[in-house]
Amino acid sequence: MDLSSKSYTKKELDYVQGLWKAPEDGFYTIEHEKNIRKAFEILSQKGVPQELKETAIRVFPIYCLEYELVEFESYWKEATEIRCYFGYISVIPKNIGKLKKLEGLFLGRNQIKEVPPQINELKSLKSLDLTKNKISSLPEEIGELGLLENFAISDNYIENLPKSFSKLQNLQYLSMQNMKPRIRTIFPEVFLLKKLKRLILNENNIREIPSHISNLQNIQKISLSENNIRHIPIELYGLPNLESIDLYDNPLAQDEVSKLMDFFGERVALDWLK
Repeated sequence: MDLSSKSYTKKELDYVQGLWKAPEDGFYTIEHEKNIRKAFEILSQKGVPQELKETAIRVFPIYCLEYELVEFESYWKEATEIRCYFGYISVIPKNIGKLKKLEGLFLGRNQIKEVPPQINELKSLKSLDLTKNKISSLPEEIGELGLLENFAISDNYIENLPKSFSKLQNLQYLSMQNMKPRIRTIFPEVFLLKKLKRLILNENNIREIPSHISNLQNIQKISLSENNIRHIPIELYGLPNLESIDLYDNPLAQDEVSKLMDFFGERVALDWLK
């Protein structure tokens, strides 16, 4: 099917373009994603006009894969980034590997319950955002995403990481805040991520920072606010590239607070009322 031959009246085109218009403030809402869904239903029946091709490539493929709309395969081949926040995505399609050029997959605030093993077929993937879904585990195959640099899995139900997670040796950003249930320890696989620069673990129930933190020689920012940390290991003070550490709202003793302030100064965020 030659989708470019599909004709729209000006009124129809304006309507679909209006549905797909990004919010002026840059913040996507549930209402915006409802409009995208309406646009999807129209385009899946009538085709994608040339004027919307670039936008369609960023949003359309994930729906096309889920519903196996093979007539849109040309869009799968061209997609380098997909963004569907607050959407109706309930699954990551097992044929996700068709997106050979995909570098960014952003599916936060959906209804996804699992990550299929076929995620390992996204060999070009650099950024993966699965924040605020219903995911309880990650497949071992995720460790095969050798180019992955940024991974956000906050607000999910993961209690353990697969051993293969430590193979993500290009990972620089990891966000696992507000997990359900709140995690009590920093997963050991994290300390094997040698290139990690930013680690976000706010709003959990972490009780200690293991001495293995010393392995993260490239870490620049650590966020551990709203946890249950009482003691700071000496190894933390030896991290050569640490630019900031957030320990706000932790039950630290006054001597720990004084030591942190003396050493880090403005680089540390603390709750002075504790």
